[in-house]
Amino acid sequence: MAYPLPKTHRYIRVKLSPPSPDALLVRRALQDALSQTFGLVSAGTYMDILWVEDEGKEAIIRVAEGCVFQSKILESMCLSSLLL
Repeated sequence: MAYPLPKTHRYIRVKLSPPSPDALLVRRALQDALSQTFGLVSAGTYMDILWVEDEGKEAIIRVAEGCVFQSKILESMCLSSLLL
């Protein structure tokens, strides 16, 4: 039986290039992308790296539903190459 995800958070599934199985490197790359795109305040956005595929090709990120920077996370990923 499948359980629905709570609506208090947004879940973002991303593909990583180059692959990185280390969740800390993924988080650091996202923070760097936010910092480069929107400045230091955005780099402090609260997010959780919930899962990274064993081969490091995909990850799932959780952000708060009402997070002001939710769209900025997506925008910074699009504008950045996310070099790890």
